[in-house]
Amino acid sequence: SDNATVEASGNATVRASDNATVEASGNATVEAWGNATVEASDNATVRACDNATVEASGNATVEASGNATVEASDNATVEASGNATVRASDNAYITSYHTIECVLSDNSIYRIRESNTIKYASDEIKFEKYKATSTN
Repeated sequence: SDNATVEASGNATVRASDNATVEASGNATVEAWGNATVEASDNATVRACDNATVEASGNATVEASGNATVEASDNATVEASGNATVRASDNAYITSYHTIECVLSDNSIYRIRESNTIKYASDEIKFEKYKATSTN
């Protein structure tokens, strides 16, 4: 509902709406919206929206949007948008359209779609070209 503030816990699934502030925990799945601030925890899947601030943790999948600040953790997949600041961790995959400020660590990979550029932090990552096949 509007002006929603939600706090949930064990096996939490949260869906909030405009001006939402969400805090969830164990096995959390969060969807928030306008001016959302989300903090989720282990096995978290987060989806937020404009002016979103997201913090997620273990096996987190984060999608944020306008002016988003994202901090994710282990095995995180992050997709951010306008003016986003991202900090990801172990084996994280980050993608954005424009270049954003982000901190890469361990085996994290950052893809910038606008320039079709991939950035990475570890020399241990191996890239292999995959031959595309036509399905005509």
